[in-house]
Amino acid sequence: MMRWVIPAVLLTALLVSPLSAPPAAAADVNVSLIAQGFAWHVGSASSSNSQIAVNVGDTIHLTIQNLVGNTPHTFTAPHFPAATGQVGPGPNLNVNLSAGATFVWNYTFTASDVGTWQYYCIPHSAGTYPNRTNMVGTIAVTTPAPPRTPGFEVVLVIAAVGIVAAAVRVLPRRKK
Repeated sequence: MMRWVIPAVLLTALLVSPLSAPPAAAADVNVSLIAQGFAWHVGSASSSNSQIAVNVGDTIHLTIQNLVGNTPHTFTAPHFPAATGQVGPGPNLNVNLSAGATFVWNYTFTASDVGTWQYYCIPHSAGTYPNRTNMVGTIAVTTPAPPRTPGFEVVLVIAAVGIVAAAVRVLPRRKK
């Protein structure tokens, strides 16, 4: 009876191992957001991209700059509440940027934040949230893909190997 313990434990471990994959880890995402002229630029002033993409649980470290010129801009992100000690009125993140100013914003996204959310400059955008136009960008928050685990086919192959190993062990004994 004891000779079956080790193969049974090994087979069980092989069948259960795909279930023990760790969840995807949150990341620190550093983003440079530049207000230049009347547009937002992610990464550099020459970029035409205005979308920030992160996963739920990520911590976004957003550095906002009003690069050049005498035009003041605001950074308003109504979906995200302002953190303690940050500049801005009310419950929404709203930062005034004078020419040449830099503001750093750290925010941890939670599961309820899945979606695409607008940020904008109040005097240089038009319309109402979430359908503003002109100096507008988006923060796309998605659920991270689950870690890759072996498919059902792998589990079937492992089970088949276990059955064959058990049969090879049992069949020679019955012939005696």
